[in-house]
Parts: sequence; structure tokens; C-alpha cells
Amino acid sequence: MVRAVADVGSNSVLLLVSQFNGGRWEPLLERSTVTGLGVGTKSSGLLGAVGMDATLQTLATYRELALKAGAKTLRSGAT
Repeated sequence: MVRAVADVGSNSVLLLVSQFNGGRWEPLLERSTVTGLGVGTKSSGLLGAVGMDATLQTLATYRELALKAGAKTLRSGAT
């Protein structure tokens, strides 16, 4: 069983793809990409278009990587 999860933060997006093997999870793939999603939010209170675009593009790339690694889906959450 292979599972993939993405963690969307204010500055970066993390990916972990793991396989359950012998009673434990073994990492298959890990990535970290700085997207700057939260840049400028302290002054404007809003997410910027550049950061949102970079984050969405990164999530699309991570989905493809996760599928190629054997995951059926990519779960994501924001921290």
C-alpha cells in the first residue's frame, strides 16, 4: 500500500510518499518546494496571485510524482 500526502504551508509545500511494508511506513519519496504562498499577507490580509499560482503548480507536480511512485491519490492539508 502506497500513500502520498502534501503539506501546504505559508512558505513551502512538502510531499511525502510512503509504502506500508512489514508493519511500518517506509518513505519512498520526499520533496520540499518554496512557493511563498503567504508572502504579503501580513500587510494586505490576502494571499497573492504569484504565491497561489506557484502553490497550485507545485501540487499538480506532486500529484504526478505521487502517482508515478504508486500512490492512487494525493491527500493534502494546510498548516
